Amino acid sequence: DVRHATMIDFTYALILWVFKTMSNIPMSTTWVFVGLLAGRELAMAMREPTVDPRMSHPDPFQRTAPHTVTEVVLDPWGRPVRRVVVVRPR
Repeated sequence: DVRHATMIDFTYALILWVFKTMSNIPMSTTWVFVGLLAGRELAMAMREPTVDPRMSHPDPFQRTAPHTVTEVVLDPWGRPVRRVVVVRPR
């Protein structure tokens, strides 16, 4: 849904504006964005699972909250490794 993406973009812009104008603390825009995406994933996992009335079983792609928390906790550890693999010299 476009509304959710717009809210994330607005929040991202607001955080960047606050850090640019009101704070002397240096920050990484990448980690702000990763934090926003992690929060969005957690919020989506915490809501009630959606069930299609035409199907007799829940959506198999609906993640559970513990699975999402595990991904959110482990993702920052894998991100530097992925960056080294992608940026390595040829």
